[in-house]
Amino acid sequence: MDTLVMAVPTVKDGAGVWRIARGSGVLDVNSSYCYLLWFRDFARTSVVALQSGDVPVGFVTGFRRPEQPDTLVVWQIAVDRGQRGRGAAGAMLDHLTARLAAGGALRFVETTS
Repeated sequence: MDTLVMAVPTVKDGAGVWRIARGSGVLDVNSSYCYLLWFRDFARTSVVALQSGDVPVGFVTGFRRPEQPDTLVVWQIAVDRGQRGRGAAGAMLDHLTARLAAGGALRFVETTS
């Protein structure tokens, strides 16, 4: 098993993330274009797990609430079927919240259901 690298997503990760969302079977899947835009505009409040250097195998999309910039809203979390059950979702959340907290920009986390 390759080590997963947690990274700030880029627009080039959008297509792979869309594939993961579509394959999840549980998420409301956005258009592939939406994921490209999300990673252009909300990359700092999101994370992508990469395998083999640059292949997305998981992601967390999030944003800061405009009226509460110290609150991260976690919008979607998904892990590729081959990586499920290995702690990737928790590792991505830990990475993202630690990154935002280190910058002094995070006090609260909200999730969608």
